[in-house]
Amino acid sequence: RRPGQVAAERLSRAVALLEQLPLAERDQLMERALDQAAAAQAWGLAIALLEQQRNLIESESTGAVAERSRTRLRGRRFLRKCIGYFL
Repeated sequence: RRPGQVAAERLSRAVALLEQLPLAERDQLMERALDQAAAAQAWGLAIALLEQQRNLIESESTGAVAERSRTRLRGRRFLRKCIGYFL
């Protein structure tokens, strides 16, 4: 496994374990995880992280942070389709 992939997996686990953190902070961790997965070209992991991020955002149904995250995530659906095409 590549270093970026390992870091992405760790960040993903941290987000899952740190439910007490505000959504904005957990979302930032997910962004870092996605960056690491992309740097390592771990596209399967990137798709799993996008799904985890979607679930995280959907669990926080209200607030400005959740709405901004939802808007950004909608733009990533295209990215997910592209990644799926190349797998």
